Amino acid sequence: MVFHTIYLKDLKNDAGYMDVVLENDQLFRNFMQFLEVRIVPVRANRLADPANPGAHAGKFAINFADVSAMTIRQA
Repeated sequence: MVFHTIYLKDLKNDAGYMDVVLENDQLFRNFMQFLEVRIVPVRANRLADPANPGAHAGKFAINFADVSAMTIRQA
């Protein structure tokens, strides 16, 4: 599991960021690719369920043009 903290432009939740737990770091690698060559990979990433490892909680997708920063932490 990889914990992502995503800082978004104009996010109206009084914090400016959201936390997401995904199965791997593919979202971060896609974001790095976007920063390097401005090609937006269109992929959905699998959400992880921290309470039930191995279970799939759904999919997550984001528009990288709205992301101002991203941090990750491996579990």
